[in-house]
Amino acid sequence: MITDLPSTIPEAEVRRLLGYPPGHALAKRVQSLLDSLLAEAASLLEPRGAGERFALSNAAAVQLPLPGVESSLSGFALGLVTIGPRLEQRTTAALEAGEATEALLLDAIGSAAAEAAADTLGGLLAQRAGGKTGDVGEAGGVDRPGNADQAGDVDDGRGPPCRISPGYGGWPLTAQKAIFARLPHGVIGVRLLPSMLMVPQKSVSFALWFGPAGSIVTGRGGCSLCDLEPCPRRECRQRGDPA
Repeated sequence: MITDLPSTIPEAEVRRLLGYPPGHALAKRVQSLLDSLLAEAASLLEPRGAGERFALSNAAAVQLPLPGVESSLSGFALGLVTIGPRLEQRTTAALEAGEATEALLLDAIGSAAAEAAADTLGGLLAQRAGGKTGDVGEAGGVDRPGNADQAGDVDDGRGPPCRISPGYGGWPLTAQKAIFARLPHGVIGVRLLPSMLMVPQKSVSFALWFGPAGSIVTGRGGCSLCDLEPCPRRECRQRGDPA
């Protein structure tokens, strides 16, 4: 699957990345600047993604650790998304101009947008695999694509796909090579450096798992299967914050 993705910037995630928990207001000057940059950033995003589903037997080839009990899984998918280079270029220009606060806000906006794109691609991969939207069970539910800013609902068990990225949760960073060998990264404009970092920087590579019924592992149901620690999404759900 290769696809354009909707431009989504969940402001709650931007605030979290800036260190502001729910209920804590930004200074008026900072909030005004953030509002302006959110509007500008939306015109700079060029989100694209590529993903493919694999049989569980291929997990070792990409060094992918499996969460929970293996019998509770039916496969996994690899995904790669980017928001393109334009917002990153804008951030660099702000930093070079000495606008440190502006650059900090733009960087958080870019990170939030990239993660939202990854959530959206995860939902699309689930739909393509035949998972039913909203299924909730042992393996959790299926996120609704394009709804990433609402996907942290901790009341109904749904949420973003339970994702893992190389360098996190026991998945070695060197797995980037295996991911890039299996996905058409050049088509969406992403390249891998010898350091295993990606260009553009606001790109996300990930894996997600499918439960026995073909539904994507997501939400609180997914957290109950997963023993990967620490996980900011699990921590958010335990506190009741938006994921």
